[in-house]
Amino acid sequence: MRIAICDDNVEICKQLEIWIKDYAKNESLDVQINTYYRADKLLEHLEQKQWYDVIFLDIEFPDKNGNGLFDKQGIKLGKHLRQSVECNEVIIDFISGRHEYSMQLFELQPINFRVKPIMKEQIIEDLEKACRILDKKKVALKYEQDNVVKGVLLKNVLYQLHHCPIIRSFFIMHQLIKSI
Repeated sequence: MRIAICDDNVEICKQLEIWIKDYAKNESLDVQINTYYRADKLLEHLEQKQWYDVIFLDIEFPDKNGNGLFDKQGIKLGKHLRQSVECNEVIIDFISGRHEYSMQLFELQPINFRVKPIMKEQIIEDLEKACRILDKKKVALKYEQDNVVKGVLLKNVLYQLHHCPIIRSFFIMHQLIKSI
């Protein structure tokens, strides 16, 4: 399972990574975790076809001008993910220090919205739910291209049964409809 953590708070990122690794060890899951402290850096990697199953995403990030103001880059990134053909299936788990964003997130269909301070039990619950969802979406193929992990969902592979009269046998041909 490929997981991205995106929060400007380094301590929260470290804590999430510890909890995720603990969960993965207890469940015998193979996880790869990438941490981003800025939403625009995560977006850059997503635009390069970097692929994640789950993204833990903060909502507010300091603006680039360094004037102490915060903007809702996490919500903007969530909207981008849902509108993107390549990323619209990613599981988003929003985390924020402010609860007033909950209604704005509804249309983005996150797995959850956690208000800081977050607890280990909440993250474990969300990881369990994510695993159940991912089991239903099973990836047929994961591959690496130019040091970027990519994948193809089963629903995007077309299988056709063909008969070959020369060898008097059937064979299955598959074709990629779209990659994720």
